[in-house]
Amino acid sequence: MDSRAANKSRTLAEVGQYHPVEDKEEQVVLNVEAVKDWLQKGAQPSATVRALLNKQGVQVSRTSQE
Repeated sequence: MDSRAANKSRTLAEVGQYHPVEDKEEQVVLNVEAVKDWLQKGAQPSATVRALLNKQGVQVSRTSQE
């Protein structure tokens, strides 16, 4: 979601879902290629999203995306 947009704006792209009440292996569903594409374009994940991505094997550092 574009942080500059209003709260009720449409998303730019959905690259995954988070289901906190599901079993551990089903909590996070990611389209890894789409995530990497957005990171290469300069998307900056929040600290929470960065932690979820790192747990799923998508390495994101604080200063630059890989």
